[in-house]
Amino acid sequence: MNSGAQRSTEPFEGTPPQRPAASRLTPICRKPNTSVIARPLAGQDESLSIEVVERESEYQLSMPLSGIDPRKVYVLVAPHSLLIEIRFKNVMRHQAIRAVVTESINWQMVREFNLPAEIEQGGTTVRLYGETLQITARKSQHDRQTSWSQLIHFDTRPSLSCALSAAV
Repeated sequence: MNSGAQRSTEPFEGTPPQRPAASRLTPICRKPNTSVIARPLAGQDESLSIEVVERESEYQLSMPLSGIDPRKVYVLVAPHSLLIEIRFKNVMRHQAIRAVVTESINWQMVREFNLPAEIEQGGTTVRLYGETLQITARKSQHDRQTSWSQLIHFDTRPSLSCALSAAV
């Protein structure tokens, strides 16, 4: 520590030092042409309401996807858990002096459900009904205690999912 500086544990009281005027921009960019970045679920509750129903032979989860692209939803299943991950990406362009600067912003929302009964490996289906994601996980008949995980692939076209379920 230099001789002119002193360390104090008391809270700072006074006006903060003034910053130089904003006219001193870096040579790379001018004021960005942007607006406030909205959160991916702006106007919605932080936690999407997910309905969980336990039946004798299966678990069923229903999650509304209003405003969410189903192609950005990933479902991962393990013996005693189900994980739903939603990824968001926003690209913004800022005008610089000589070029355009591109900014990528990534968000991720993860919901994990720890289930009391073991799920059967390969016994989970995911379907899209309109703007609702429905996950059905069949309970295992045996408590195997083996470790596994599975990424569940599903058709993101809601009209095809409804047609397939009606044909079954």
